[in-house]
Amino acid sequence: GRDDPELPKQKSHIKQLQDNIAWAASLRKSNPKFVCTVTSVVRPGRVAEARRVMEYCFSVGADFSIQHLTVMTEDVGAVPSPELVADPEFPAFLDAMIEAKRDGKTVSGSELYLRTIRDRKRFACTPTVVPHVDFRGQVAYPCRELKGYVKVDLLAAGSLKAAMKE
Repeated sequence: GRDDPELPKQKSHIKQLQDNIAWAASLRKSNPKFVCTVTSVVRPGRVAEARRVMEYCFSVGADFSIQHLTVMTEDVGAVPSPELVADPEFPAFLDAMIEAKRDGKTVSGSELYLRTIRDRKRFACTPTVVPHVDFRGQVAYPCRELKGYVKVDLLAAGSLKAAMKE
């Protein structure tokens, strides 16, 4: 959940968002190649909200992904923030994601990646097959978890092809 105090008062907006996600996820039935992925930002003290988003995604057939609050460290690179790791709900949530993945639910990220996040260890990224574009229109290559990764503004570059040349 956002830290917007007005959001809880806007139940119709939340319902509309949920209806749109359910509709998009239903498109997989007629086109198995179509994927609707919902990404939830996980922050300290807000893990329960991310868990509810995950459960909703599973209930409507949407894929689920997390973006954890991240800090850069000299020795490891990008890792979950110490405050998030200290939140006792966070490792339990990652364990629940791993279990859901084993049960066949569509959870983004490998078990190795989810365990690495949970344990705050160094993650070895490999170049992505499908570039990831974040909410600001930035492409990170090979991945943002590596220190010194390349970040390109997709909107400024004009196209993904142009961004990948930078």
